[in-house]
Amino acid sequence: MKTKEKFVLRTQPEDHNTQFIEAMATYRFVRNLTEGKKVLDAGCAFGYGSYVLAQNALKVTGVDFDEKTLLTAKKDYSMDNLGYVLSDLTRLAFIDECFEVACLFEVLSIVPQYRKLLGEMHRVLKRGGALLLSTRNKISDIPITNNGWHTAFSPDELKALLKESGFRIRKLHSLSRPEEVYLLEAKLKKLRKLDLLHMARYIPRPLISMGVHLVSKCAGITPPRLLKDEDFVTSAGYVECAPGILVICEKI
Repeated sequence: MKTKEKFVLRTQPEDHNTQFIEAMATYRFVRNLTEGKKVLDAGCAFGYGSYVLAQNALKVTGVDFDEKTLLTAKKDYSMDNLGYVLSDLTRLAFIDECFEVACLFEVLSIVPQYRKLLGEMHRVLKRGGALLLSTRNKISDIPITNNGWHTAFSPDELKALLKESGFRIRKLHSLSRPEEVYLLEAKLKKLRKLDLLHMARYIPRPLISMGVHLVSKCAGITPPRLLKDEDFVTSAGYVECAPGILVICEKI
């Protein structure tokens, strides 16, 4: 299967990567909803989220369309009740109604055929099954980078799309990023500008992590790896202009 390179970008499982920390917070927040169930993790990337879910679930199947990424997932994140399948997310290689829970985290916005994607989620879920979905908020106070291939949704657009796709929304939660994350990213951006010869690409990743930790400490900022799950996921309710939205839906 041929895929454009820009659709194969993945969040690396590194303890200085704030996107990875946020993703893990989201997976841990929902894992109680997967306890004892057959779970699909669509767009599983390197498998770290699937691994979190597998600790509670009866069985987890991680799906991605990039073979190289899945090879890494199988090597680094394996459990007896966790498997990985190579498949196009808009044409899943599963029979109807074979999962009780489907997770779709930060995937909807990067699949151009997002209606087909949701249609497949609906098809493979059992009636009454749960769709757990996260995506960026179009009307967030934090601007979303327009790189030509992301599709952002406002809360109202997302609600209408899910209803059209056969889902009933049960709960909405906010996905936010603590102020410290933005402060750290601003400082790291300044440091990157000093790297005129792009030498950072040759530095081992563990040293990069140590460097980010040191920068955080010197600036009086909590290092990414020490941030708490509740710094990213708001369980008390939905905030309209939050950077991200976490939706818990039911197939009807």
